[in-house]
Amino acid sequence: MTIPIGKSNIKAILATGYAYKKETIDAKSLGFKEVLIKPFTIETLLSTLREISS
Repeated sequence: MTIPIGKSNIKAILATGYAYKKETIDAKSLGFKEVLIKPFTIETLLSTLREISS
């Protein structure tokens, strides 16, 4: 899955149970703005949302 180039205003976060660095790098290269490793707290999610929306 990739984010279409013409839609660069789309900001996507990937939540995963896998904490491998390679997958994190792969996800970011596919257009995800951030990768959250499960389990994460609601505070972490809210902080991430604030970060990517600014």
